[in-house]
Amino acid sequence: MKQKGIITKLLLVAATLIVAGTLTACGSNNSSNSGSSYKSELSQSGKLTIGLEGTYAPYSYRKDGKLTGFEVDLGKAIAKKLDVKANFVPTKWDSLIAGLGSSKFDVVLNNVTVTNERKKSYAFASPYIFTQYVLITKSGNNSIKSLNDIKGKKFAEGTGTNNEDVAKNMVQSPCHQNNSLIVYQ
Repeated sequence: MKQKGIITKLLLVAATLIVAGTLTACGSNNSSNSGSSYKSELSQSGKLTIGLEGTYAPYSYRKDGKLTGFEVDLGKAIAKKLDVKANFVPTKWDSLIAGLGSSKFDVVLNNVTVTNERKKSYAFASPYIFTQYVLITKSGNNSIKSLNDIKGKKFAEGTGTNNEDVAKNMVQSPCHQNNSLIVYQ
């Protein structure tokens, strides 16, 4: 248990340094603003406005009415490192990227997949989490045992996520990545 806490703290420190470095590096390229810092680019003076869902434990969620979780701790640590206050704005997933694009948020701390399309518009820090795609079926449904069995099936994916693309690619090319399929029932 103690080792888990140490690993969590190390990950938090590493992620904080990476994100803080990214925020600092993403300052204005305009030479007339050479004296300005990242603080002049914040959407609210003295505050790092952070978009997140606030509904997905253990990342960000409400406990006893208070926003908590790993991404909340990370956001507070980044704000502290930047000498500003963290301002969390819980938002539905499908509005997070648009909110970043419209400067509603300074950053988004959420399980956002890096895609080539998103890299054209947004700067990404090094990932602080790696996820794996899984397929969940109804208990007793044994019709899906391999990737070949998903062709013609209906899937549900989150709006704005890249899960639809992943599912389509798996159907079109069942030899996807390491050809493993984890089925949960």
